[in-house]
Amino acid sequence: MVQSLTLGATTHGGREAVAPPADFFRIFSAYRHDDAQWQDAQAELFLLKMLPDDFESRPGAAKLMAKMVAGFNSVERSQAGIDGQLAALGRFNTTSSLEAGEFAQTPMLVVHGDRDSVMDVENGRSIARRASHSELAVLEGAGHFWWHFDPINTARRVAGFMERHEPHQ
Repeated sequence: MVQSLTLGATTHGGREAVAPPADFFRIFSAYRHDDAQWQDAQAELFLLKMLPDDFESRPGAAKLMAKMVAGFNSVERSQAGIDGQLAALGRFNTTSSLEAGEFAQTPMLVVHGDRDSVMDVENGRSIARRASHSELAVLEGAGHFWWHFDPINTARRVAGFMERHEPHQ
């Protein structure tokens, strides 16, 4: 039985990690805590970087974007916190736990879009290589928010992985 499902994206660090592009970091440099309009604009830029190129032309996109921006900006951010978050995208080795303890035997589906403009697909490949019971799914044409690009087939892929790793009763 699947006991947990984690959705996350980061670099895993170490020598094999590929850092995000510089323009990704610039979005939140010199964060303006007293300028809600600037915060909304930066959040939208940040989110659009991770969504499909045609996202804004999709039905309901403006309403969904407004909700995502509001949710994103509902989190209080300090400059020190932002700086720490950006530093965490650096080359710190965070995958050693994948090779030891309970994770060593845990089936893992590593999903990555081949057009991810935030995290290079090599990060996903490297994580999959380091986790002995992993399966890598590189989704063609998908970006950072890979579930927005082809949600039906993505759901089928995740469900198939879960079914394959369900213990037989």
